[in-house]
Amino acid sequence: MRVPRILLTAFLALLAITQAASAVEFFPLAEVKVGMKGIGKTVVRGTKIEDFNVEVIDIIPDGGFDGRQLILAKFSGPVIQASNGIAEGYSGSPVYIRGKLLGAVSMAIPYSDTHIGGITPIENMLSALPRRHRPDYTGNTVIPEASVDRKLRFMESWDEAVRFNKEHPDGEIGAVPLVAPLVASGFSPESLALLEEKVQQYPFVHVTADAGVGGAGTGGALLYDPVTEGPLKAGDAVAISLMSGDIDLSAIGTATYVDEAGQVLMFGHPLMMNGDIDLVLQKAYIAYTYKSVYRAFKMGHSLYPVGAAKQDRASAVGGLLNVTADTLPVKVKVNDIDLHRTEEFSVQVTRDPDWFDYLIMIALEEAFSRTTDTGKGGTLRLEFSLEGAGLKEPLHRVNYYYSESYPTSGSWEELLPLTSLLANNIYREVKLTQVSVQLDFTRNRINAAIDDAELLLEGEKPKLKTKKAGDKVPESEDQAADAATETEADGQESENGDGSQEQASSRTQEGPVPMGPEPPAEIEPPGPGVQPKTVHAGDALRVNVHLQPFREEALEQMIHFTLPEDFPEGPTALTVHGGGGLLSIYNEFGGRGRILMGSGNFVNLPPELRDLDKIIEEALSTPLNNEIVVTILKPGVDPTGNQGANTGDEEWEPEFRVSVPTKWVIYEQKTFPIIVAKAVNGENENGEDGAEGLSEEPAEEATDAVG
Repeated sequence: MRVPRILLTAFLALLAITQAASAVEFFPLAEVKVGMKGIGKTVVRGTKIEDFNVEVIDIIPDGGFDGRQLILAKFSGPVIQASNGIAEGYSGSPVYIRGKLLGAVSMAIPYSDTHIGGITPIENMLSALPRRHRPDYTGNTVIPEASVDRKLRFMESWDEAVRFNKEHPDGEIGAVPLVAPLVASGFSPESLALLEEKVQQYPFVHVTADAGVGGAGTGGALLYDPVTEGPLKAGDAVAISLMSGDIDLSAIGTATYVDEAGQVLMFGHPLMMNGDIDLVLQKAYIAYTYKSVYRAFKMGHSLYPVGAAKQDRASAVGGLLNVTADTLPVKVKVNDIDLHRTEEFSVQVTRDPDWFDYLIMIALEEAFSRTTDTGKGGTLRLEFSLEGAGLKEPLHRVNYYYSESYPTSGSWEELLPLTSLLANNIYREVKLTQVSVQLDFTRNRINAAIDDAELLLEGEKPKLKTKKAGDKVPESEDQAADAATETEADGQESENGDGSQEQASSRTQEGPVPMGPEPPAEIEPPGPGVQPKTVHAGDALRVNVHLQPFREEALEQMIHFTLPEDFPEGPTALTVHGGGGLLSIYNEFGGRGRILMGSGNFVNLPPELRDLDKIIEEALSTPLNNEIVVTILKPGVDPTGNQGANTGDEEWEPEFRVSVPTKWVIYEQKTFPIIVAKAVNGENENGEDGAEGLSEEPAEEATDAVG
């Protein structure tokens, strides 16, 4: 069988590269002398590898990130002058003396002479080779005795680092990293701000906004010629991607070493010091290298995957060619209802538990921004499903949000806590295999305030006088969550505003959602002089709610329910409020990802609930933002979430709750003090039978919820 010429040519080229890689020799650190000269290789424009001059100044015995040697050197030549010294993105640039690999450029001196920097010796970088033997610690059950842990302390100058290391020979290590630019290709200002906040805890990377070129699969840029591209080699620009695909977030650096087994060493310093990693490794393109007295840097983006980064160690990042990283697929669909525009995005997100949930949120922000082309507010319908090994069934939820700017901020209290729970829960491993999100957006404001409410006992007539939204008798919480409330009242057809069926959604209060955990909402204290009403277990009750939709006619919504016959007696409060999202509580005693809490009122999981499936079920049943919720705390329960009447029963609930969906996002709340008394011989204290309950009111057909 004849081998096609193009395949034969490709094979011979690969063989030549492999032989060249296997022939690379290392320059021994013990033979390094002051004044030795060498050559460095890096990319400053496009994908062309160019040389620069290197001169050895000295060796700092313990100046490296791993506490070992660091070679101090001077860099010069036209390439270096392009950035007025070494810059972000030079990390990993290989340095050769007499044709032998000495190490990788890895450090610089900020606010000083940027022509002077550090080289991590190749001998020290070998610990990051992915195929090196590593200990199996999965079976360890005993914590070893404490030992001295040498940590890095990052200094602003080499003099300070050297002096610090001499004064603390057995303590922390002073070092100055040559930071890798974390390039956010085409990101919006909102997403960049979120990234910068997150990256502050990682000293080896620095967020850099790409100039709009980029994203994997774009075909490169003006200086990119795919015909001339060969296998990855030392000196090539590389990108290690936290997120890749239609939205790209990658750390830009340089490949130092490629061997015959397809192992790659890069950067000469860590990215996040995460040890074992699994990130997409890509070939990179450098659009430009910028001069700066503050922080020179390379502007670039990823081109195409070539393998996976597998090791993130103190002295280097190691990877493998021709393998696929195990990442999480995320699909986002955005419908801009006003502009009749729909866009779909597909990204691959790292599974790192410290990053993946955060990056999913940023992917949503970016997909929304690129589709709607606006940062102004509106109303959003958020629908998502999660599939994965370890789940009984796919998880699905729909909620609605309104915000004056960036409505996708609601996803931080909706999707983020659930994905975080699955990744970090202490009960069993859950490996997500697909995250699918749909965002439906309108710039209209579709929300309504609870302006007033009244609790009506048997025989009491409403005092509020507005147009009625209808009397709704929810037969069950599930039916109430799936139906809207558009019924007849007093023989007249109810009108909800303009009667339109616009896209509903929003948040329980206006304004952006706080980033991260927030405390549970407290009961709003009743006004002065409000006397508590006495209700009885088993009573049929009504709550008449006065709603004020945005720039529509005010109306009333009557909610019927029966207080359970086993409801405990005592003083408590009834609150009428909107629903909420999910909120992950990072409890240092309970364990990260153990507790989920609704940001609406009084939705708290009992601490006795220790079954992951039940926790998920309870979380997904949290009332939605477009629902009117009536909540009655059981007497003795602290509204901040502490169970004063804790029985130790997993099935015990801290409150009674009924919810009714509407066509608006609901905000504001009203609270009434009440006293719960028990029925006497099946009758309440007024001699009225409390068992009639819902049967006194005719059930009416419910329309489908808007959206």
